[in-house]
Amino acid sequence: MSRIKFSVQHKIYAFALLGVILSFLIYGCTTSNPKKTYSIQERIILDVIDGGRLYDEWWVEAKGAKEPDYDHPLWKFQSTNKLKGGATWRCKECHGWDYMGKDGVYGTGSHKTGFTGVLKSSSRSLEDIESILRGATNPDHDFSSVLDNKSISKLAIFIQKGLIDLRKHINYESKRPVRAHAENGMKLFNNQCKKCHGEKGNQLNFGSEDEKEFIGSVANSNPWEFVHKVRFGQAGTIMPSIREKLHLSDEENRMPSGIE
Repeated sequence: MSRIKFSVQHKIYAFALLGVILSFLIYGCTTSNPKKTYSIQERIILDVIDGGRLYDEWWVEAKGAKEPDYDHPLWKFQSTNKLKGGATWRCKECHGWDYMGKDGVYGTGSHKTGFTGVLKSSSRSLEDIESILRGATNPDHDFSSVLDNKSISKLAIFIQKGLIDLRKHINYESKRPVRAHAENGMKLFNNQCKKCHGEKGNQLNFGSEDEKEFIGSVANSNPWEFVHKVRFGQAGTIMPSIREKLHLSDEENRMPSGIE
């Protein structure tokens, strides 16, 4: 695999961003100890994690779900975002990695849609959020035809309990972390990330062969996505505790959640 180089300054920003995540990981650090049963609180935490991944590419997370090959019904109400098909069904594509929609990072640029965010929805009841996901307030926002009830419930729990205001942690103009501690970030990276992503963060290409994308480049170019995926993991992969519970091999892809 080709190697990509980052400046010392960029690596410091990436490590610092990992450090600032410590200030708002809501339930602690990842564990690799498998458990046979979970308490009610632990079950909620696992649902928040699952919901965070469903917010991304839900068709690789939800059992039996299929990626739509047609545009989301709401897509006809915008003309600025040129994506088509399954990409238009990703929650993040309308509401952003910062959960603020038109009032956040996706207020401009190629991902702009003009749709509102979900950050303020965290104050709603789970019943209200689930009803919105089923099209109660807008029939074009009905996900019940593509997602099962359990997945819709997990998405609602994520929206109610898993959202954070990233304006407090990332400078939106410079894309640099706020009140970060690079040394803490480096310790986290070395303990949790280096084994898979490499010492310089230039292993595991998330992009294409023509446009390579690594954890280091994501941290600097899209810190909002970086924080989301550190907190909830990569959609379609298995966190260590579940991998061990299912007796999967070490070769299985696994992106751990930063939330226990």
